[in-house]
Amino acid sequence: MAQLEPAIWFTIGVVPETMALVRRLKAAGYGVHLGSNQERHRAAFMGSTLGYDHVFGVSAYSCDLGVAKPDPAYFTRAAELIGADPATILFVDDTEPNVRGAREAGLAAEQWTVDLSRDDRDLPRLVKLLANHGISLDG
Repeated sequence: MAQLEPAIWFTIGVVPETMALVRRLKAAGYGVHLGSNQERHRAAFMGSTLGYDHVFGVSAYSCDLGVAKPDPAYFTRAAELIGADPATILFVDDTEPNVRGAREAGLAAEQWTVDLSRDDRDLPRLVKLLANHGISLDG
């Protein structure tokens, strides 16, 4: 089983277009943070090997928070970790239950999925969702 573990836990990639958008948002002055249900080894892999620790301001991993999405307590703890009022946070996730959990905790939330089958990765729709919440890539 130990030989299978890396194939399962470390099969994750970075979508360059999405990371470029994250960097643009940060350059425009927005805090951009990561919220993810992960176990400790995979969280460490994401943070160091994939470089998420250098891209995101705060990484709120469920293994560190002691509670997982979609539980509203996850979002309350993540907001505390970020140091922001939940009402000031926009949470974007690919699953509806997580979006509902975030809303229950007082965050604004939108569902968006990286569509790897499309050349543009559906980023224009994400940019529109952000704009609907007053978030501009121009700062």
